[in-house]
Amino acid sequence: MPVEQLEEENKTLRTKVRVLEEELKHRNAECVRLRDELQLLSGVMRENDSQRQLIDTLREELEFSRKSHAEAVEALNVEEKQRRNEEHRQRMARVQLQLSTSGMDVKTGTSPQAGGAVLPVVTGGVVPTSSGVEIICKSSNISSLGFAPVQRPPDFAGSAYGQFCKGVANSADLVEEEDEVSRLMAMAKDGAMLDIKHAEVTDGEENELLERYKALKLWKPN
Repeated sequence: MPVEQLEEENKTLRTKVRVLEEELKHRNAECVRLRDELQLLSGVMRENDSQRQLIDTLREELEFSRKSHAEAVEALNVEEKQRRNEEHRQRMARVQLQLSTSGMDVKTGTSPQAGGAVLPVVTGGVVPTSSGVEIICKSSNISSLGFAPVQRPPDFAGSAYGQFCKGVANSADLVEEEDEVSRLMAMAKDGAMLDIKHAEVTDGEENELLERYKALKLWKPN
């Protein structure tokens, strides 16, 4: 085998060795870089796991706090509703008491008869009239002297002049009674409006609680 051919092969092999050495150095540097990145990522992974556990714990606490808050809000709404109901009952009780004291009933809505109303004909007893309560005695043929009719004295108070004087004397009382009736009717109207407003507020609270309950059911943690 000629020497020149051997030297040529030797040069070729040396060239291949140098190329392989360069590639080996490049691979070693790449391995070192990957090892450093792996160590860094391992620390990040451990930190990530720790943060994930913390996030899970905080999520559970947040869910518990949200449920507790919802229960507290619901309890406050129920308490507020009961308080308003109690205040409403007390107001209506006061109105009922004032109306019943003045001779009216908030349920029936009756009022005293006006001065021009026709009173039922009675034969005797205690009778309410436009001028107040009066006692009317029934006429009878029996007297202290026997069964003969008793001659009654003339009723000057029942004459036209007496009725005129009586009407003048009672005009101020009629005005006061009309003012009292107007005031009590206004109180009854206010009570009815309070009932309507209270029902509207109650419906609004129930709708708000229903919407909140639906939102809580549809909410899903990420």
